[in-house]
Amino acid sequence: MKKNAILLLVLLILPINIFAFGGGDGSSGSPYQIQNCTDLQNIKDDLDGYYVLTQNVDCSGFSNFTPIAISADFNGQLDGDGFTISDLTISTTTTVYLGIFATSDGEIKDLIIDNITVTSTQDTGRFGGLVAYNRGTITNIDISGSVGTGIQDSVGLLVGGNDSLGVITNATGTGTVSGNDYVGGLIGTNAGSVSNATFSGDVSAADDYLGGLVGENANGGSVTNSDSAGTVTGEGNYLGGLVGYNSGSISESFAAADVSSTDSYGLGGFVGGNEGDITSSYATGSVYMSYSAGSPYAAGGFVGSDYGTISECYATGDVTMEGDLVGPVGYAAGGFAGEAGGIIERSYATGNVVGFLAAGGFCGELYGEISNSYSRGNATGEGDVAGFCGYVDTGTTILKSYSTGLVTGDTGVSGFASVIGGTVSDSFWDIETSGQVSSDYGTGTTTLAMKLITTFTDLATEGLDEVWDFDTIWGINPDENDGYPFLRWQGFTHDPDGPDPAPEPVPEPQNNSNRSSGGGCSVKCKVNNLIKQGKNVQAQELMNKWPKLFPQNNVAVVNNTNTGATIFSRDLTIGFVGEDVRDLQKLLNKLGYIVSVSGPGSVGNETSMFGALTQAALIKYQKENGIVPAVGYFGPITRASLLGK
Repeated sequence: MKKNAILLLVLLILPINIFAFGGGDGSSGSPYQIQNCTDLQNIKDDLDGYYVLTQNVDCSGFSNFTPIAISADFNGQLDGDGFTISDLTISTTTTVYLGIFATSDGEIKDLIIDNITVTSTQDTGRFGGLVAYNRGTITNIDISGSVGTGIQDSVGLLVGGNDSLGVITNATGTGTVSGNDYVGGLIGTNAGSVSNATFSGDVSAADDYLGGLVGENANGGSVTNSDSAGTVTGEGNYLGGLVGYNSGSISESFAAADVSSTDSYGLGGFVGGNEGDITSSYATGSVYMSYSAGSPYAAGGFVGSDYGTISECYATGDVTMEGDLVGPVGYAAGGFAGEAGGIIERSYATGNVVGFLAAGGFCGELYGEISNSYSRGNATGEGDVAGFCGYVDTGTTILKSYSTGLVTGDTGVSGFASVIGGTVSDSFWDIETSGQVSSDYGTGTTTLAMKLITTFTDLATEGLDEVWDFDTIWGINPDENDGYPFLRWQGFTHDPDGPDPAPEPVPEPQNNSNRSSGGGCSVKCKVNNLIKQGKNVQAQELMNKWPKLFPQNNVAVVNNTNTGATIFSRDLTIGFVGEDVRDLQKLLNKLGYIVSVSGPGSVGNETSMFGALTQAALIKYQKENGIVPAVGYFGPITRASLLGK
C-alpha cells in the first residue's frame, strides 16, 4: 500500500506532457514526438516546445480540431521530417484566426499536409491551412485541400497573412481557395519574404485583391522564383494570375493561370494592379473581362493597372474585354498592360487583344512611359485601337518601340498609337502586317524594312532621331523572332546577316579515348559524329544499344568547381526549380551561351529557376550544335552533347 502511494505521488509530480506525446521532453535535443492527431492538438500545451512527426498522422477521425496558439503565439519548432498530416478538418463559428496554427512566430518545416479543409461562418479574421497569421519561418511545405467559403478576408491555402517578419520558402500548394478579398492561392497577404512558392488550382473572390499565388504583396513584401497555374475568378478589383495587387517587389516568377472577371478594374495575367517593382517575370494565361454594369476598366496580358516599374517581362496570353455594347462600355485593353501609368521597359507582348474603347497590342491607355518594348499580337475594338497603344495621354512617352500585329476597328484606328498628346520617338509599326498605313503617332514602314538593322541605326531613316542600342538592349537575326528585332535578354543570337551556311560535316579528330582497340572510330566516336551532323535520332538509338558506354543517356555528370560533381538526374524544362537548374545555367554561361548579360542568370548570379532566359540560352546551344528540335528542352540528347564539351 505504501509503495502504491509513493508511485502515485511520483506520477503526480511528473510533467503532464509525459502522457500527451509519443516521447521526448520538448527540448531541441529531444523534441516531443507527434504520432497522432491528438498529439498534434496538444501542441497547444507548450507553445515554446520542439516537436517532430515520427510517422504519418491521419486526422480523418478527429473532430473539433481547435487552432493552436489562439491566445498566444507559437514560438517553438514543428519538424514534419517529411511525414504527412492528412484529412484534417477545421470548422468553427467562433475563432477568427483559422488554421492548424492561429499564429506563429516559430519555425515549421519539412511537412506534407494532404486534403485539409478549413471552413467557417465567420467573415472576419485570417484563414490559412497551416497558419492563419505568420511571423515566423515556414520551409519545405507541400499542402493540398480547400480553404475558405467565399466570405472571409485574408485567405490562403498555406497562410492567411504573412507578416513583415515572416519568411516562406519552398512551399507548394494544390487545391481550392475562396474568400471575399485579399485572397491568394497560397497566401492571402504578404509583407514578408516568399520564395520558391508554387500554387496550382482554383482561386475565387467576391471582392478585391485576388491572386493565383498571393492576394496582396504589400509594401516591403517580396516574391521571388514563384509561380501559379489554374484559374483566378472574381467580381472585384485587382485580379492577377500571380498577385492581385503589388506594392512590393516581384522577380523571376511566372503565372500560367487564366484570369477572368465581371465588371472589374485592374485585371492582369500576372498582376492586377502594380505600384511596386517587377523584373524578369512573365505570364502565359488568358485574360477575360466581361461587363454587364458600370464601366469595367484596365485589362492586360501582364498587368491590369500599372503605376510602378516593370522591366524585362513578357506576356503571351490573349486579352478579351466584351459585353453589352448598347449599355456599359469597357475601356483600356492591352496585350501587356491595360492602363500603363508607370515605367515599363525592355518588355514585350505577343497575345491578341479584343477590346471596346482604347485597345492596343501592348497597352490600352498610356499615362506613363514605355521604352524599348514591342508587341506582336493583333488588336481589335470599337474605337481608339492601335498596334501598340490605343490611347496616349498628354505628358506621356513611348521610346524605341515597335508593333507588327493586325489592327482593326470602327473609329480612331491607328497603326501604332492614337489620340491626344504625349511624345512618341524612334518608334515604328509594320504597315503590311498591321493593315494600317496611317497612325497618329509612330512611323510606318514595310515588313522588309522592319527586319533590317539599318532601319533602327541609320539616322537617314524617316522617324529616327536617335539610334537604337543594338549592343546591349536589342538584337536582330533573320532566323529569330520572325526576323523582327528582339530584346537581348531573350537570349537569341544577335546576327544581322544571319548564320553562315552550315559546312559539310568533318570527321572528328581521333584520340585514344574515342578509338577502339582495333582502330577506326569507336561507338563513342560515332555518337559524337552523329550529333555533330545533326543526326540525333540515330545517335540516340546507338546510345540505347550501348547503355554501359553511355550512362549519361539517363544521368549526366557535370563537374562544378563550386559544388563538386553535380548529378543531372532528370530532364529539365521551363518552370522547373532546383540546384540542377543552377548548374545548367553555370555550364551554359561557361560555354558562352549566356543566360543573362546582367542580373539573375548572369555569370556568378545563376538561379535555381528554369525560366525564359535559361530556355533561350539552351535553344541557342541546341541550334548551334545541330540538336533538333531546338525548343529548349534539356533531355538525353542535349545532356550527351554537353558532356562532349
